[in-house]
Amino acid sequence: MLILKIAKVIFWFALVVFIVWYIGIWIQREIDAMRYNATRMGFKQWLDIYTLNPNRWMILRMNSTELKLPIYFIPNEGDYRVTFGFLGNIRYRHWAIKRQMQKESSEVLELNNNLLVKILNNAQLDIDALRSTAQKEIDEAKEIYENVIFRRDWHNKL
Repeated sequence: MLILKIAKVIFWFALVVFIVWYIGIWIQREIDAMRYNATRMGFKQWLDIYTLNPNRWMILRMNSTELKLPIYFIPNEGDYRVTFGFLGNIRYRHWAIKRQMQKESSEVLELNNNLLVKILNNAQLDIDALRSTAQKEIDEAKEIYENVIFRRDWHNKL
């Protein structure tokens, strides 16, 4: 019975913390929307616009407690921010963090591929150096062998 009461208290505490956290994000979003004169639209509508020209959009890095609005940049005019509704913010935040993780993993993969190419190129240089050294040693051994055979044949003639 005591464990059940403790679980209820923890549940209600976590629920209150989540609600306060989300209200804080909502208030910050409203302040940002007023400060930057952000345009309101639905997430799916924004995503359709984003896919037309993603290079014009700046998606800021977020951690688990932040919500940063997407920024549309127009050269010589400035930038415009977009805000969403309650569910749109949740969808946007999930989308942005997923995109950020994919981008970071692709950057790490590209870095690993570049490093692997450098390692393989250096290994090829080492192989070429060893091959040339081995060929020189083979040529020297062949020359010594031919000299030995020549001297043996010369001594046999005497």
